[in-house]
Amino acid sequence: MSKRGHALNRLGELTLEKTGLTNLPAEIGDLKSLQNLGLRYNKLTSLPSEIGTLTLLNTIGINHETDLKTLPPEIGKLTSLRILATQYGNLSKLPDEVCNLKSLEYLELIYNKLTGLPQDIGNLTALKNVFLDFNNLKSLPQSITNLSLSPHHFIVCDNDSLVFTQEQCDWYMVKDYEDYCIRYCPMEIEQEHALKPSAGILSYIVTKGNRVQFNLRISTHVECRLYDMHGRMVAQPFNGYAKAGIHSIPMNTSKCGAGVLYLTIRAGQECHRKEIVMLK
Repeated sequence: MSKRGHALNRLGELTLEKTGLTNLPAEIGDLKSLQNLGLRYNKLTSLPSEIGTLTLLNTIGINHETDLKTLPPEIGKLTSLRILATQYGNLSKLPDEVCNLKSLEYLELIYNKLTGLPQDIGNLTALKNVFLDFNNLKSLPQSITNLSLSPHHFIVCDNDSLVFTQEQCDWYMVKDYEDYCIRYCPMEIEQEHALKPSAGILSYIVTKGNRVQFNLRISTHVECRLYDMHGRMVAQPFNGYAKAGIHSIPMNTSKCGAGVLYLTIRAGQECHRKEIVMLK
């Protein structure tokens, strides 16, 4: 064996970006020490079955491989895999063998074309984070409720045809999919900052303790929301019709840790955003 071949046998990380490759060579299975595999902006149409021999592989990151429509079933042999992230691609399905990845903790499949998930995905009890935003999911396997995840760590928003079963609603602690999206899906906080001072509906916005005070110049519908730093709504102090005048609204922040929160107040077409520092 050449010195170069011997060195490749000790390779721990491999990243291929903008190579023009349509397929990885089968010889990738010889990289027995490989722990991290990154593939970005290539032209891959498939992954070789030999990838299943990389028993030390810890992370697979695939980004913008738009010709890759599925993963090989041999991926289920990667017993050390903790992170599987495939973003901005054309994955239409996952092989059932993915459900054998008992060490998997992080699964991210955003911006693909998934229409469903393997029925036994609930067997992956080591999962701590699952992100499935922006796919074509219509339903979720019932086994999903076996996972010990909070709704904040299982994001399935922007799947326009998705419907939850009653058991899944109970698990998510929501009444339906729309309610889930409102309560748990991340958002760009800056989108809430669309202040229109010419309208002048809202004024005198202050926070004192666990209350927010504001003045309405006219009677209108008002919605107050609290977001964490990741853009996820953590509370909705008020949502309803309010008369003109000064209002003092309690904010329940008992479930919020120390750090920065963002308060948004919408009144009619006007919106204000205020940063709040929480001390515990």
